[in-house]
Amino acid sequence: MKKFVKSSTFRFIIMAGLLLLASCMIYGMTFFSAIPHVMKFFRQNPFWLLINVIYVFSGMIILKAIFGNCWKTILVTSLITFVWSIANYYTVTYHGSPLFLSEYANLMTALDVAGSYSFGIDGDVVKLICIILALQGVAFLVKMMEQKGPGTVAGSPKRRVCGLVIGMTGLGMASFLVLGPLKLKPETTMGWSWKAGVEKYGFLVCCLEDAHNGMANPYKMPEGYSLEALSNVEGGKEATATEYPDLIVILNETFCDLEAFYEINPDVSPLEKYYAIDDAAFGFAHSGGGTNDSEYELLLSNSLYLLNKTSPFNFAKLKDHFSIVTYVEELGYSTIGMHCGQKENYHRNRAYKDLGFDRIFLGRDDFKYQKGNFNRKWLDSENYRDMMDHLEENASDPQFVFLLTYQNHGGYDKNDDSLDTVHSGVDYGKTTSRLNEYMSSLKLSSDAFFELTESLKGKRPTVVLMVGDHGPALGDTLARKSTENGYNEELIRSLVPYVIWTNFKEVPDQYSKIASMEDLIPMMLDVAGLPLSTYYNVILELRKNVPLRNGNGAYVDANGREGQYSAESEYYDLMNKYFYLEYNSFDLEKMKKELFLP
Repeated sequence: MKKFVKSSTFRFIIMAGLLLLASCMIYGMTFFSAIPHVMKFFRQNPFWLLINVIYVFSGMIILKAIFGNCWKTILVTSLITFVWSIANYYTVTYHGSPLFLSEYANLMTALDVAGSYSFGIDGDVVKLICIILALQGVAFLVKMMEQKGPGTVAGSPKRRVCGLVIGMTGLGMASFLVLGPLKLKPETTMGWSWKAGVEKYGFLVCCLEDAHNGMANPYKMPEGYSLEALSNVEGGKEATATEYPDLIVILNETFCDLEAFYEINPDVSPLEKYYAIDDAAFGFAHSGGGTNDSEYELLLSNSLYLLNKTSPFNFAKLKDHFSIVTYVEELGYSTIGMHCGQKENYHRNRAYKDLGFDRIFLGRDDFKYQKGNFNRKWLDSENYRDMMDHLEENASDPQFVFLLTYQNHGGYDKNDDSLDTVHSGVDYGKTTSRLNEYMSSLKLSSDAFFELTESLKGKRPTVVLMVGDHGPALGDTLARKSTENGYNEELIRSLVPYVIWTNFKEVPDQYSKIASMEDLIPMMLDVAGLPLSTYYNVILELRKNVPLRNGNGAYVDANGREGQYSAESEYYDLMNKYFYLEYNSFDLEKMKKELFLP
């Protein structure tokens, strides 16, 4: 027995055990960075937990075989994972979604956004620190073993080749089980929420799926698609307006009605002025989940379901692509695109040009009015002043303007508590201060939008659509109200308020209540009395039956029943009609333009 304990074989077994332990800890670090709950980690499906660990273990075997040194492999891998995990934790905390590999295309955006937040060390960060310290201890033990048996444990050439084969085999088998034809994992794991996917399948499996989708064709062809399938799609709708009104579309940063879904009981309702607007249609829309996702769905009326990646402006071919910009320009409108944030964020400096805006105002230097709410930048009211000035500069033509605001952007610890004008009636501990600052900022947005509509009364006919891009990263800590509609919590967290208002007529009630982000522009055009293309008309018909749809194919129908887009769904043909048209718009050579233009 003593001879075996001193043998290189025994040391090799111990080394492999330590490497496996390190792999489990490294994977745990990635999981806790997204979902910092110990019990949820241990409740993972054993099979998918094993697959995630195999990824780390196989990768480390390959690195060890390449470099021939195990303790340095553990040290370097754990440090890189720690940095990634810390970045991911704060991304989830403040952005509400994880730092999957595709998001590294937004590195400059992320760094710019990071300057808006304060990064403290809380209990969840301490967990990650404890794991990395424990990993350093494992690396030290491995180093001691390698020093005692450098010729055997560190790896002979034969063992290094064997390690490469084993590691590549492990990665290949695990990837086959995740992405291969066996269908052990559904094609899409995110469902209503990325959290559900991570909890069920693990962080690295979801990350691999995200990376795979990013490298593949960014557009998914819907089943049964062909050009012939578009031949029977019905036509559009004729114009009813004798004079084309101006169109104002506002995508309001983090504009959300928390009172509607969470126990807040504020001393002042932050959206009081918003809901006081006359003759408007109010409702809730399912947001794209992130600013650029909502921006894409809104401007192009395209669903994220046919995209394999998030942040569409980073990869989608937008030049000459159909959008509301090209549509209204066909009707004789001049167009304006505006955002006071960094012009490089999500490549908007390229994307807005490709979309075809006549005039583009991006970044601080393009905005004349820059008053903030103490330490919070760019009041909505200041953005509206710039917007109205630009509308006045070319008042002879009907105009379309798209404005993406900034004011409500997180984090929500910029101002001293004494500056808050809205206070939660429910104590949420350390979240209360951030909640109060957010609602105080939200009240300014509400008041500013009310004043905008008041200023437009009696002027040239105008239709205004405003919608939030997503909610704040506060919902996880707030108590949800009981609701009668039966929608699950993840869906509710994705709902944002929208309003359609005109200064020349009352908006029909049919455009209130609920919608999807891609429905809003067709709704606005119909309210304005403009002609509707076949594409826009199909979207409005789809909304009548399936008003809420998300980027993973999940939906809620007009009767409040949840479902999933599939051949078994009663709405399969109806949704396919929409998806076939959307997919056709991606192919500029074969695009049937008559289905998309007025």
